[in-house]
Amino acid sequence: MFLHHLGNCVLKLAHSESIRRNANAGKFPYGGVESGMKPTAILPLWPGTMPGQAPDVNGPEADQSKPGEGRTGGKTVIRLGNVAKPELHVFLPAKKATMGIVICPGGGHSILAWDLEGTEIAEWLNKKGIAAFVLKYRVPTGRQNPNWLGPAMDAQRAHR
Repeated sequence: MFLHHLGNCVLKLAHSESIRRNANAGKFPYGGVESGMKPTAILPLWPGTMPGQAPDVNGPEADQSKPGEGRTGGKTVIRLGNVAKPELHVFLPAKKATMGIVICPGGGHSILAWDLEGTEIAEWLNKKGIAAFVLKYRVPTGRQNPNWLGPAMDAQRAHR
């Protein structure tokens, strides 16, 4: 898991009226995997074609967990796989935040531990008054050389 302080430039984007207005109007539906907490906004990371190598997807984006597999802390973990379109999920606290953190859930370049290392951390940060930005970066890339380059490009883009 990687945490990084963003500063005010990204927070100004996250707190802009248009994002709050669009989120309240339901223009940012949160489909697919359920994680309990819903983002304020979901922003596509790349406006057009993403640079670098595409991930080695073998199906639609989905939870890759098998029944009864890999329980952590007494509960299952969402293992999000086949992420072909990177996104930044914005979680804003109830009060205006003065800082924000980008969260990159781990998963060994195969999956994203979406709830355990992503949305649960965002929820905890929001309770502390900190804006959280959970990065859904491209996976799987484990067979690529280098396997870190595509996800690193996504992380750099998240900080723009």
